[in-house]
Amino acid sequence: MSTALHIARALQNLRPSAQWSLTGTDLATLDWLDTEQDRPSDEEIAAEADRLAALPEPVLIGYAAFRSRWTDPEKAALHGARAVSWQIDDFISLATANGNIDLSIANEAKAAFVAAGVLTQERADEIFSAEG
Repeated sequence: MSTALHIARALQNLRPSAQWSLTGTDLATLDWLDTEQDRPSDEEIAAEADRLAALPEPVLIGYAAFRSRWTDPEKAALHGARAVSWQIDDFISLATANGNIDLSIANEAKAAFVAAGVLTQERADEIFSAEG
């Protein structure tokens, strides 16, 4: 953890509404301005920054491009599955609202589509592929 971005992301997660200023790329330049919340320790900030850095980089695809990968029969099956699976409905609703899908964290959705019989594993792998 050495960049200002890592520190900023960690602080946003640890103290979401806190006020602070960072003028460099290390914790020595962190000026804690918040009077409501205590400053997290350097160890807390470093641990959160390391945790965030270990997450996969987002692989975003626009929702329209994602949807274009589906056949008409698959779209019909998806429509039916949304009516009976809140997980599938939630995934599609969030993707629609966001306008994109992060393929790097969509494994649970892909598994739900297969389990519900909406897609075969092979088609799910194709549809959720970053290469598309």
